[in-house]
This record gives sequence, C-alpha cells and structure tokens, in this order.
Amino acid sequence: MTLTLQQAQRLHSLIVDRKFDWLRKPPAKDWFTVNNYPIRPEHLLSGEPTATRPGQGLTRWLVIDIDAGGRYHPKNNPDAIPKILQLLAEQGLEGVLIVQSSDSRGIHLWVPIPPQLTSIVAKWLEDLIRLAGFQVQPGHLELFPNVTKKGSLPYGIRLPLIAPDSCVLDQDLTPVHRDVGAFCDQWEAALAVNDSFALAPGRDADPDARGYWHLIPEARYRLQRGFTGPKQTDELAAQAAYLAAWEGLSGAALQKRMCALLLAAPGCRQFSSHYRHIAAGTLVHWWQHYSKHGGERCKATAGQSEYARPKAYTHNADLASGRAQLIEQAVLQLSDAGLAFPTLTAAREAVAELVKQQSGKKPGVNTLRKQDQLLLTLLETPLASCIDTAVAK
Repeated sequence: MTLTLQQAQRLHSLIVDRKFDWLRKPPAKDWFTVNNYPIRPEHLLSGEPTATRPGQGLTRWLVIDIDAGGRYHPKNNPDAIPKILQLLAEQGLEGVLIVQSSDSRGIHLWVPIPPQLTSIVAKWLEDLIRLAGFQVQPGHLELFPNVTKKGSLPYGIRLPLIAPDSCVLDQDLTPVHRDVGAFCDQWEAALAVNDSFALAPGRDADPDARGYWHLIPEARYRLQRGFTGPKQTDELAAQAAYLAAWEGLSGAALQKRMCALLLAAPGCRQFSSHYRHIAAGTLVHWWQHYSKHGGERCKATAGQSEYARPKAYTHNADLASGRAQLIEQAVLQLSDAGLAFPTLTAAREAVAELVKQQSGKKPGVNTLRKQDQLLLTLLETPLASCIDTAVAK
C-alpha cells in the first residue's frame, strides 16, 4: 500500500515527539542519526526505514520490542506476549497495538498514553517488566523509552507500517492489515482506553510523596505476592503506605487504605501476628515506620497525619559562618599587635596558626582565600600602593 501525504501527516502527529535526532536507514547502509534538520511527514513517503526517539521531556507512547529469535518471541515462548499484555492491563493499559516491525518478524507492542515525563515512564516500565521476571536485553526484549545516562540519547524505535513487511497483528499474532489510516484510528481508540493512566499522584497528595514514583511498581508487586512467612508486617506496611500516599490520601483515609491493602495481601491472616490490629485499623507504630522510610514526609498519630517538609540542612553553613568569625577575630588581634606581613601568603599562614591555637583546628586554604579582602589589611605595603608602583614603572 502506498502511503499518502495525509496519512503520513497523521502518523507523524500521533507518534513523533522528538523532531530532531531521528534515524533513517538508506538502502545497503546502516542506521544513522539525523540531527541537522527535523523529521517531517514527507520523509515517511519514501518508504525508507525511519525511526523516532521518545520525547525529550514528555512522551505519548511506550513500546515493548520482542526481537525475532529472542527468548520471548512467540516461536520460542508462546506465553511471553500474553503475559506482558496481562501485565499492562493490570496497570490500566488495555489499549495495545501489536505490530510486526519488518521482514525480521520482530514484534512491537505500541501503547499510546497521555503525555507523561519520559524519564519517569522509562524507569517505571523497566521496573514493571523486570519485577515480572523478564530480562531486558538487546536481541531479546527492549523497552522504549529506555533508562538513559545523563547526556545520552534514548534508543530509537522504527515507525510502524513504513517498512514493506510491517503490519498490524491481532491478539493471535495473525497479520490483519497495513493500512496507516486504520492504524491511526486504532491508535486513537487505544489512547481513549488508556486515558486514565498516570504516573503522578493527585494534586492533594503530599508533595514529597511525588518522589515515590520509582517505588510504586515494586510496592504493587510485593503486596500482590503478599505474606510468605512471619515477621513481614512492617515491611509490607511500608509498601502499603507508599501506595496510599501515592494515591493522594492522607490522615484517616490513608490509614484506612493501608489496612485495606494489607488485609487484601495473600497470607495476611496466616502469617501476620498483627492481623487483629490491621483488621481494627490501628497502625500507629507502622506510621512511624513510614516516617522512617520517608524522612519527615509523614508525621502521624492515631487517626490523623500532618505532612511537613524536612527542615533546611544548615550544618555546613553554620560551620562556615563560625570559621569566618574566627578568622576575623584573628585578623583584628594581629592588626592590634601592630604586625604586618610582606605577602598575602604569609598573612594567611599567620592567621591560620592563630585560629588553630584558639579553636584547635586549622582553617583550609580555600577558607582563608574567601577572606582575602580582610587579610589585605595585614600587608606591609597596601595593595593600592603596589598597583600604583607597577603602573608607574
């Protein structure tokens, strides 16, 4: 099927989040990155293999790439893709488009999502897949967006239905069509299904709880696995607290949600020695456990909680202020004694020794240099006179 300009424009508008740093593969050549001009719909009309990268700030999709010949490809593991689809559905992502990427017979699971921070999606997706028992490894299973190091570009993913052998598959992995217009319709329908998906807590959540996003997949996994033995209540209570705070709850509502999550965990009644307290909703000491894990994010008593940000850390600033005062006192003492020094280095050494005598600790060179303006008063020849002499010469 020949791609029309209108179809190319529509596909471009739905998927391309990063205009530059896209990839192309000319015939008989390797993939290379294009960063000197943006990708345009017209570039899709050539039929040349083209790839895009996730957005620099936000992404509107995620992709799970099952490589042909890998351990998770249907030929080698028929249960892998259904398990991944079920895993995504449990996270509220039931709208998935299954695409054969090219003649290599690799399979791409495209998942349209509302705009999310790319870095958060990457970490969340990797945690989700790894905790489910899959190994993220080139040639077997790859994720887009991927977790990147600072300054590096995320991996690029081949655009669907551009290559001649790329097509849309059904749930049974049977080829259905390669109509770009129909694919775009399916994309919009899948996005509507996934519209409630969000990797951010509600506006009413504790502001510090927003930093828990990387803990959420593991918390869900641990609570789904439940109690596997005794002495696990404190650990699972912390996971329940992360989830409840993530959902934007606080106070008595957060406590009630924690109890509900623990009661729903398999093995709670069998292994938890605190089952009676959980059923009664009394979790005072576990609130303190949550506070231990989250710093000052949650201070709680029975039935209510008070969220507060940690106090500013001022220890280093206090030390610096104290050292500056000691140096100032030492300079005044040397000046009152009528002492003067030929160089600034000599003045620094004298001040350092005097401070050491008084406080027991010698200030560092950088600390002294910060007080050079004050130390200039100890020179035999004022700095201004030195400059005037140099200019005259």
